[in-house]
Amino acid sequence: MAKTRNKKKELVEFYKQSINGSTGVLFSDNPGIEVNQITELKKKLFDVKAQFHVVTNRLFKIALDDKNVNESLFEGPTTAIFTSGDITEIAKIFKEFAKEQKKKPEIKGGLLEGEFIPAEIAKTLSEIPSKETLISKTVYMFNSPLSGLVQTLSGVQSKFVYAINSVKESKL
Repeated sequence: MAKTRNKKKELVEFYKQSINGSTGVLFSDNPGIEVNQITELKKKLFDVKAQFHVVTNRLFKIALDDKNVNESLFEGPTTAIFTSGDITEIAKIFKEFAKEQKKKPEIKGGLLEGEFIPAEIAKTLSEIPSKETLISKTVYMFNSPLSGLVQTLSGVQSKFVYAINSVKESKL
């Protein structure tokens, strides 16, 4: 069934709102993945504040008009994953999903903070640790020298106390 002009305008507006309301978007091809597999992917993405949509290339291209997106993005069936959370999380979920498929979907590119990122960079996002992991590693790096200093200073105090006790014991 053909879409009316009003439906197409609504769809372009939906794409624009989804793009502008997202911190990141990943684009991939859709090599004929079964509906039940896509449903499972959507459930996993929902848990990390992301939405999966199969997009109409021509209309999606109109919505991305000012983003300087590579034209190869619009070849073949295209899907878009919009997130208001951490884009590395959706990249990891998509990478795991792609491994499980017979027909492997490929990441075509993405948008990060409104700027286009090519496929090579978008694929490497799945290898970056999560924000929480990076924060905990940073806190550990700051905490480690401080705890070493505390142990060193307490060691000096302990040795001093032992020396005092040994003098006390020798005088008794």
